[in-house]
Amino acid sequence: MSNSHRRLSVAANYDWYHLLDDLYSRSDVSTFDPDKYSATNVSIKEIFGKTAHRLEDMLVRCEWNEETCAVGDFDLVYTDHGVCYAFNADPANPKYITETGSSNGLRLTLNVEQYEYMAGPNHAAGLKVLLLGQKEVAFVEDLGDCVPTGLDAFVSISKIKEIKLPEPHGDCELDLSYSQTLCFDTCRAKHALSRCGCVHFYMTSTHTGKNYNLQDCECPTACLETRYDSSINYASTPSGEGQMQVNWTDLSKRHLVAREAAQRVTKRIVKEDTDLVVSVLESFTHTEKATDKVLQMMTRFGEMKNRLWEEMSHRIWVHIAWGLEKVDFTIDNDFTRLWGVIDERTLFHVTTGFYQTTELFREMVNVTLYTPRDDTERAIWHDTTRRELLLRQFLVERALGNLTVINEAFTHGELSFCYKKSPKRRYDKIWIPLEIFQESKSARNLMTKWSKYLNVIRDQIIRMLRFNDQLFFNSTVNMDDMNNALLTFEHRCRSHNYYRYLYHYKIVRAAKVLVTDRLKEFQDLSDDFEAVSDSFSMLVDNIAEKIMTFKRHSGQRLSEAIHQAITYLKDKSFQKVKVAEFVNNEDIWFDLNAIANLFKDIRSRSMLINDDWRRFGNKMLDIMKNMLNETWTKPFYQRVHDEMDEPLSQDLLSIWQEMLDRPLDNLTSAEMKPLLNADFPDIIEEDYIAKKSSELGNIMHENGISQLTGDHADHFVNAFETLQTVLKSYMKSTDLDSKFFSENFLRLNVYVKSLSYEYYEHQEAYDVVALLSDIGGTLSLYIGASVITLCEIMDAIIINLLKIYRK
Repeated sequence: MSNSHRRLSVAANYDWYHLLDDLYSRSDVSTFDPDKYSATNVSIKEIFGKTAHRLEDMLVRCEWNEETCAVGDFDLVYTDHGVCYAFNADPANPKYITETGSSNGLRLTLNVEQYEYMAGPNHAAGLKVLLLGQKEVAFVEDLGDCVPTGLDAFVSISKIKEIKLPEPHGDCELDLSYSQTLCFDTCRAKHALSRCGCVHFYMTSTHTGKNYNLQDCECPTACLETRYDSSINYASTPSGEGQMQVNWTDLSKRHLVAREAAQRVTKRIVKEDTDLVVSVLESFTHTEKATDKVLQMMTRFGEMKNRLWEEMSHRIWVHIAWGLEKVDFTIDNDFTRLWGVIDERTLFHVTTGFYQTTELFREMVNVTLYTPRDDTERAIWHDTTRRELLLRQFLVERALGNLTVINEAFTHGELSFCYKKSPKRRYDKIWIPLEIFQESKSARNLMTKWSKYLNVIRDQIIRMLRFNDQLFFNSTVNMDDMNNALLTFEHRCRSHNYYRYLYHYKIVRAAKVLVTDRLKEFQDLSDDFEAVSDSFSMLVDNIAEKIMTFKRHSGQRLSEAIHQAITYLKDKSFQKVKVAEFVNNEDIWFDLNAIANLFKDIRSRSMLINDDWRRFGNKMLDIMKNMLNETWTKPFYQRVHDEMDEPLSQDLLSIWQEMLDRPLDNLTSAEMKPLLNADFPDIIEEDYIAKKSSELGNIMHENGISQLTGDHADHFVNAFETLQTVLKSYMKSTDLDSKFFSENFLRLNVYVKSLSYEYYEHQEAYDVVALLSDIGGTLSLYIGASVITLCEIMDAIIINLLKIYRK
């Protein structure tokens, strides 16, 4: 039996694969150059011998005559079909059977190792089987029967023995050692030797019998010839039957070695693998560069945002701490507190118990005019009433004086006292919001009416003092005038209370509310700016963290997968199946989703980044415009600006250093101005806004994330999934499944159909006398038979004519 295919793994191991591939693919071998493959000192026989399928690898099970047989029971033979393995080929040790049937013949389970096949002259999978005598030469290529894989083949043998006559009766060879096939083999060898100077490696005949016409290869048959006729029947192999007899570990190992070798020597596969890996590597490199650029961009965005935030947050701090809060402090402590003190000490007491005063006066009138009293008692009432009225007069006059102070403060911003707000009180009066008071007509109107009513109260007190004296000294009074004075006094006391409340609510409290609201409004603006800044930072940091997390985990695994694929291409000892297993594990599938989601997330968040950057810029510009247009803080910024333009004194430096809580010794005026917003007077709002808007827009335009990401991830995922598919298919091809067994295994049953055999013996031909006698006897028989036949015909004619006549 012969498995003519070369073993791919061995050919690859000896670096003969391309040599054999080139040799078999040529129509003309005359131009074949073995030096190209460094095979000058290697013979074809050696190549075919080493690359042939070994019986120890193919033979799974062997039984002869119901007894176990082994590899040692077969002989290796070189034939025109390659390396063959002959059973019962030794004439000195023949094997016999005593019974017929498949159970008593040769029963083989074979692995033809189709997974080891390489390109060659034969394309069928299976074996060739040839039955012949022990002294015959095996012409397997021409006479062998093909046995395919996946089937049970039953080969039944019939023996035929024939004895022929030599010359002059026939043309056969009497020499018992003669074999016609051996003669043909010798003829072909000598013919090849004469033409080419060499012979095929399988032509090993040493026949030294008679020399026939070797040029035309006229080889007679042997006079004593034994032939073996065969017939083949097939049946399906039972599922799993062959699998139970296999050494799985050894078979898996050999199968994998063959598959790995095929992947490395098949040019088409090598090119496809190389192209795939290069495509994956290039696309992954693009994705890595894209993520690196996005990461760098996030860093730049963060740095630019932080620079703008630090600059603006310091300005905001100065504007609040040394601007609006100082204005608020001034209103709170220098104005509201002034009102509180004056109100507490005078204004409140002007009308405290004013109804008691009028009631006391009425009681005094009643006692003086209508109730008999002595002069002492009347004097006591007079003095008591006078003291009450004089005290009330004193409070009113003092209140009038304090109203002047309040009017100066809340109308002109003139302070009677001032709390300390800055180092060495340098800027204590600079934070008075004069426009609040200077533009307040309401305050002047209220103060005018209020002062008028206080004067009315004072006038009524003076009238009541006069009425008190008249009652005491004259015991008479104009009751109408007196009642009018008392009612007017009560009415204007109520007016005083109302205007006191009204002035506090509309002027004092309103100023406080206005300043507090403006401070809160700016703080809210600052908080919004900080929130947008934090949101932008969080978004940028989130993208950066996602990229870094991807690089630390999924990116590293994907990089390792690609590294393994590259190592496979470079290192012949690295197995493709290892790459396939790594590339197709669950973590890699997760990593592919991770990179796709990462780029999808980056693209979606790029819009959010652009939106947040616009919001950040808009908020920053809104705050800057607010600070530039804030009239309450302009005097402070202008004064510091003017002072910094003058020669700097150590005293001023110490004040500014205390305000900023940092040294300023090594800074120039130009460098110090922004630290206290003293550069505001030099800033033209429209130019500043236009410049900053352009700068912010350029930053966003130069850092277009969507342009960086592109579709690199999609290309990589597609390329990697293609690699996965190819490697998964390869991994599947290494499985030892039912298809594998069907394509590689067969069972061969060779048995004798009958113990009897056909026997043919040729006889010598007749001599002339015997021949003539036989001819004469034959002719006499022919003539006698002919006469009888004529008489019978005549008799039939006469009888029929008589019948007609009688009618």
